[in-house]
Amino acid sequence: MKKVALYLVMFSFMACSSDQAIKDPIEHFSHTKKIPISVYNNIELESYGIYRPWECVKTNGKYYVLEEKKGNVFSSINPITGSFYQGVNIGNGPGEVLLPERFMLEGEEVTFYDTTKKRYKLVENKDSTLSVEVFKDIDIESISYPTFHGEKILSKGWFVDAWLHYYIGKDEIDTIDFPSFPETDGLNGLEKMSVFKNGQQKFSPDGNKAVATISSGCALAIFDCTDDGLDEVAMLNYFPPEFVAIEYEYHPLTISRNCKIGFVDVCCTNQFIYALYSGKIFGDDIFTSHYGGYVFVYDWKGNPVNYYKLEKDLFSIEIDEQNGILYGIGNDPEGCILEYKL
Repeated sequence: MKKVALYLVMFSFMACSSDQAIKDPIEHFSHTKKIPISVYNNIELESYGIYRPWECVKTNGKYYVLEEKKGNVFSSINPITGSFYQGVNIGNGPGEVLLPERFMLEGEEVTFYDTTKKRYKLVENKDSTLSVEVFKDIDIESISYPTFHGEKILSKGWFVDAWLHYYIGKDEIDTIDFPSFPETDGLNGLEKMSVFKNGQQKFSPDGNKAVATISSGCALAIFDCTDDGLDEVAMLNYFPPEFVAIEYEYHPLTISRNCKIGFVDVCCTNQFIYALYSGKIFGDDIFTSHYGGYVFVYDWKGNPVNYYKLEKDLFSIEIDEQNGILYGIGNDPEGCILEYKL
C-alpha cells in the first residue's frame, strides 16, 4: 500500500512538473555548471580591409570570411603565416554569385549555398585571389539557409505547410510541423512561416542527427536522420516570438520590437550541440540583439550539459573540435573573429 501511495505521489509530482514549461535556457540550465570563459585570441579583420564580416568557417588553419558588400565578398586568412586571399563579386555575371548563404565544410572543401539554387566551393588561385566553382546543382524551390550533409538537406524556407523540410537529393522525404506555443498555434500557415522562418539548422558531422532553432523567440529541436525521415528526439519550446501585422501579401507578420531573441546560431559535434543565446530584446538595439553572450551545451537527447558565459558576445559560432576552440564573428570594437578555448 505504501508503494502504491509513493507511486501516486511521484506520478503527481512528475505530471505537475511536466506542465510547468521552462521559460528560457538559463532556467533550464540552472542546475548545471556555468563556465565563464575569456577571449583566447582576437583576429582583427579591419587590418585585412574587412569591415562587415557576416560569417566565417575554419579549415586547415585558415579562416574563410563572407563580407556584406558587393565586391571581393570572400576572403581567406591564415593568422599564422599571414597569407590573405580575396575575391568574387555579387552579380549575375560569370564567376559571380547572387546571394551566398552559410558556409559548410565538405571534407576540406569550403562550400556555400547561393540563391541561384547551386552550391559553390571556394578556390584559392596562385595570384592570391579567390574564385568559385559549382560544387552541386540543388534545384529545389523556396529553400532558405539550408544545411547539407552529402545528399541530405534540411531547410526552412517559404513554406506554409511545415517548419522544416528534409530532402535526400531532390526528393522530399519528410516535413516537421512548426513549434507549438499558445500565442502562435492559432496562426495560419503563411503567418507561421513569417514568424518561424528565422534561426539555423545543422547536421551532426556524421550526418545521423540534426538540430534546428528559431532566433525570434526561442526553440530548439533535435532529430535522428534516416533514409526514411526525421525522428523527433526533443522539442524544447522556451518562449514564443512576438510579432505584428504588416501590409505584405506573402509575408503578413513581422517580428515586433518587443520580441526577445533566442538562439542566434548553433554548431555541433557528434557528441554535443552548442547553441549561442542572446536573450536581448530586439528593439532595445537592433544590431547587438543578435549577438549572444551565452553558449548552452546539450547532448543529442536534449539534456543540458553545461553552459559558457562569454567575455565578449558573438554573432555566429563554429567549433574547431580538434583544437578545442569555439570561434565566431565578434565586434571588438570592429568586426573580428574571436576564439575561445574550451
